[in-house]
Amino acid sequence: MQAPQSTGKIPALALKDLNSHLDAPTTGFDTDATGHMSFPGLPDLLVATFTYDVPPFAAGTKIIELDVQGLILGADSTSGFWTTIGQGPRYAKEYVVSLPIYTNPTTGKQIPATQTEIMHIKDGQFFILAKDSGAGFGKARSESVYRHIDIFDIDEATDIKSPNNDWTTCSMVTSAGKFKSSIKPATYCPFLDFNNNS
Repeated sequence: MQAPQSTGKIPALALKDLNSHLDAPTTGFDTDATGHMSFPGLPDLLVATFTYDVPPFAAGTKIIELDVQGLILGADSTSGFWTTIGQGPRYAKEYVVSLPIYTNPTTGKQIPATQTEIMHIKDGQFFILAKDSGAGFGKARSESVYRHIDIFDIDEATDIKSPNNDWTTCSMVTSAGKFKSSIKPATYCPFLDFNNNS
């Protein structure tokens, strides 16, 4: 990548591919539940299969999926830029975590908290940062009503990793929105409420 260029008025960033390990197109679409592409000297790369025509590619075409996470500036102007991607080892297991419910003060409705961070503690236990959403300065409501650091445990949870569970068909829940009897979510434990708006 090239170093940033300036137009004289507004700083600009010009990206030019100077070197790549891949001689193949890539996409940011969601990856397939199984399958990969292999290239010499690289780990197996996750792929996405187009389910409809995406010119110039026809439905059924498999493309390498790169989830670009960041842009890193080299040590000096001659070393350019590097992109980082979300590719990593293919996961071995998958679990469901039921997030806590809170009352949205604007609508009065009960809604699930959102999750922004997870950190492994030990032995199948994790910290999780659960919070409300849609609030903050510049929003219709600035006051936060829910911010917690909680713990969940996957020791007795159902490993749901399978192609059937990774589709949008809601195969893990009933028509009433409840988990099917074969699915046990992680054990969730409230831990630290740090919602202080002062």
